Amino acid sequence: MDLKEHVIQASGHHLKIIPNFLTDTRAYWIQNQYHGDPQSLEALGQVMKQYADDPTILAWYPVDEWDHEDDGYGKPRLYSHLVNLEVRKNAPNRPCFMLLMGYLGNDTWKMAAEEADILAVDAYPSDVGGIEKGLALQAERLTEMRAVLGRDKPYVLVPELIQDPGRMKPMTPVESVAECYMGIIQGARGILFFRNYHPADPACPRNLWDGPKRFSRELFGADGLAKLLLPPSKALDIVGEAAMVKCSNPAVHASLFEDAQGQRTLVALNSLNKWAKGVRFEIVGSKDGSIRTRFEDGRTVVTKGGVFTDDFVPLQPHVYDLPGP
Repeated sequence: MDLKEHVIQASGHHLKIIPNFLTDTRAYWIQNQYHGDPQSLEALGQVMKQYADDPTILAWYPVDEWDHEDDGYGKPRLYSHLVNLEVRKNAPNRPCFMLLMGYLGNDTWKMAAEEADILAVDAYPSDVGGIEKGLALQAERLTEMRAVLGRDKPYVLVPELIQDPGRMKPMTPVESVAECYMGIIQGARGILFFRNYHPADPACPRNLWDGPKRFSRELFGADGLAKLLLPPSKALDIVGEAAMVKCSNPAVHASLFEDAQGQRTLVALNSLNKWAKGVRFEIVGSKDGSIRTRFEDGRTVVTKGGVFTDDFVPLQPHVYDLPGP
């Protein structure tokens, strides 16, 4: 399927797309599909120019994971830079999206921030031994991004849905939702799911998209969290870095947001696949009163002196609307 067909299909379903040109082994794609470096740059540039202002194109994603630790998959930094320059030259009205693995730590994001408008990281639980280690790696990578980018440049988490159907289990709906909450708690402005599986494949789990569907409702529904992630709302304290929020359990990640009306909301996640009971939160400046939890049928907890406690089932998020403003 060429890009034209993707555009037609996406437009017919009112979807946006982010075209990616180069992935897997650089040598194969460059030599066999594009017939060498100069020809590849010219060919990609012409495609970008042709679709430069197509309303279906959300952003351009020229090169995948140039920092991949495996030499067979990594793409030379200079070549990636040249491809990204083609975006600026031929499609200046669309942002440049760049997905990296973060293997170079902070240096990855220092280099990438120079030329990408939107940055993303992928860290998959099935690569590191399961959901708990996967969530810890996602938190680590997003912390490194935040240390370099602050809140000035948007960054996105790419969580795993299913990576290798032949040898890896797909994420359960509960695990998928936990990945999403880890993203927004760590400051990500968006979520893009990875699945290496065609939806029409009969072996594709029927509940594969149950987690993303649930998170989508909790993000964009009537009581959704989306407005907390974009201006004029702001993140007051990402995982305690501003010392406004203290949490008694290091496995529970929590961040404090404030909307345009001054309403403050604490978003928290139990990152372990076991109960976390009696978790104590202390929030500077919080008023006494009843705290409403979102997406939990009206359940409330009580805060006094800026302190409240709550329990978490395995991998459970809680969203607390604090008294006030």
